[in-house]
Amino acid sequence: MVTTIKTTKPRRITTALFDNDNDKENFDDHDNDNDNKFKIVTSGILSYRINILNRLQAKSKENASTILDYLFSMHNEINPSISYKTNQIMTLSQLSESCNNQKPFSQMTRDDILAYLNNCRKSEEIDPLHKWIGTYNTRRIYLLRFFKWLYNPDIEPDKRPTPQRIIGDIPQFKRKEKSIYKPTDLWKYWLVIYHSWVQTIKLTLVH
Repeated sequence: MVTTIKTTKPRRITTALFDNDNDKENFDDHDNDNDNKFKIVTSGILSYRINILNRLQAKSKENASTILDYLFSMHNEINPSISYKTNQIMTLSQLSESCNNQKPFSQMTRDDILAYLNNCRKSEEIDPLHKWIGTYNTRRIYLLRFFKWLYNPDIEPDKRPTPQRIIGDIPQFKRKEKSIYKPTDLWKYWLVIYHSWVQTIKLTLVH
């Protein structure tokens, strides 16, 4: 059975993606709408994070355009925070990069997504507290939301079905540790608070 995806014609990202006006002259007037979209979805995001999307545009226009459409859709649906949009740009750009920017998101398979997520894994020696699992699960959630939108962009967000064959059966991992913090980390935290409190008392007495 072949799964079909509702797709729109990829749009091109303009103004912020070019170094000079000569480059922009190659685009049609209708790209002004896309330029405004770019400004809206990247508002507040640090420039070096935006450059991640710019670099992707040079390698895969289709995937960069899809990310832009997705961020604009989220902007209208849930009004995401700047950090959430930034993390989505990073995650989706990395996913594209993991496929050498040669495969559109609409053609990616479960194996492609697993290969990307498995890059989060770290050995016991490097990460004895298994912090990588938190990163893995967070990226999985980002991708789950994205592929729900990609396959069903015209359905209300809370009613979009999960594309089971693509990402639905990729499990979320659980860490054995109840906390990623060591007792020494908590002690250092309270020590900082104590010193801050002492300094406050001293300043109060002086004045």
